[in-house]
Amino acid sequence: MRQLRVSIELTHLALLGIFLLSAARVSPDPDTWWHLNAGKWMLEHGELLRVDQFSYTRLGEPYPAPGWPVQILLYLVYLAGGIGGLNLLTGLVFTLAFYFISKALSGNEMLKASALILGAAVSSLHASARPALLTLLFSAIFLWVLEDYRWGRSNRLKLLPPLMVAWANSHGLALIGFGLVGLYALGMTRVEKQGTKLALASLPKNLYILIPFLLLAACINPYGPALLLYPLQAASVHWEAAQHIQEWQSPDFHRSFVQPFIWLLLLTLAVVGANRKRLALTDFLLVASFAYLGLYSARNVALFGLAAPIVLTRAGAPLVEAWIRLSPKRSVAPKSLFRR
Repeated sequence: MRQLRVSIELTHLALLGIFLLSAARVSPDPDTWWHLNAGKWMLEHGELLRVDQFSYTRLGEPYPAPGWPVQILLYLVYLAGGIGGLNLLTGLVFTLAFYFISKALSGNEMLKASALILGAAVSSLHASARPALLTLLFSAIFLWVLEDYRWGRSNRLKLLPPLMVAWANSHGLALIGFGLVGLYALGMTRVEKQGTKLALASLPKNLYILIPFLLLAACINPYGPALLLYPLQAASVHWEAAQHIQEWQSPDFHRSFVQPFIWLLLLTLAVVGANRKRLALTDFLLVASFAYLGLYSARNVALFGLAAPIVLTRAGAPLVEAWIRLSPKRSVAPKSLFRR
């Protein structure tokens, strides 16, 4: 009789811990109740919500609902399982996002597990039952696909257009998907000097060709191309109201739950600085872009928690290996914690 072998990696334990913690917390925030009512209204009336039905100041105003499938799903889950059901759904989607991020990380198990936990602590600010949670998931999948393509591990770019269709119908910030593809395309473009002129040494044509297909995919929704303007419309509305809406303001670092953001930012900068290799343009753009967005508005902090661990582990892996080699008591974390 063959002996049963059970192998549990540190990254898997980290993901399990992330799920348990995110599912145990109360996931609904003030916006959740609006989304639940929107889902209820659409199910009862058998049509999409096209005008604001719930606000006092903007009642009857045109209001596209890019997250209509998620709003209906949230309401159905709430009917079936109440607040507990919403907590479990939130924990599942949140952990799934970090599962895809774990596949894009470098280094040994201890480094990856530590980066995952810190990144999840940063992103947990917005682990709540609302369509924005889907932007976290789709951003993580895009990062995983683009990282694999960048390093030649696998080419899954054909998955991105159908994912963009789902993203555009799940949340209004599908624009981030275009930003990620453009960021990697720019970072992977190589220009070198030939004599007195600059010439392209390398051009990721597949990424540049992908952008118009993503644009077409984002238009496959009940509102058509008009939905592409939704982020700009939302920004114009919230620009004046930003001083009254906490999540649109810059993070308040006097609050303890915001501290992991600054920890991750400073740690990433320190590790990148300690690494002797020159920082790749793509990695710089990842950290700089999402750090800027997070510092500008608290609602963007969660995205930094996805992107920074990728750069942190890549820059930190050689440092950890060097530390292990120089350590007088060589102690390497086992590939599996439990084996029998």
